[in-house]
Amino acid sequence: FCSQSLNTYMMYMGSEGIHSHTFVYEQKSTCPVCTTHVHRMALSPSTTLNALLQQLCEGEFRLKSPSVTTSSKTLYMRKPAALEKATKGNLDKPLNELINSGEELTITDPVFHDTSLQLIVTFE
Repeated sequence: FCSQSLNTYMMYMGSEGIHSHTFVYEQKSTCPVCTTHVHRMALSPSTTLNALLQQLCEGEFRLKSPSVTTSSKTLYMRKPAALEKATKGNLDKPLNELINSGEELTITDPVFHDTSLQLIVTFE
């Protein structure tokens, strides 16, 4: 049991003797896993949903198979197959037909396990 005020962590490696190393993990303030930071992205209104998903996969988040929802509707879901079939038509639509500028999107992905990424998209 550790104190709530401890700011260090110990790593034990004991295969051939004992060695311990105490260090402080640095937390990135915009990490989507360990913070509740709402991310912002400015895009052209003509950007398609598919292009946004590509940016999320290739950019700083390095997602694998993202799904996107808003507070009121599902824009694209990869699984189950029935939902993917129902939302696949949104992939080629421009974002300004699907959402309003400044609207918050919830992005889920297997990379996040039990959490999600909050993203506010504004149009340039």
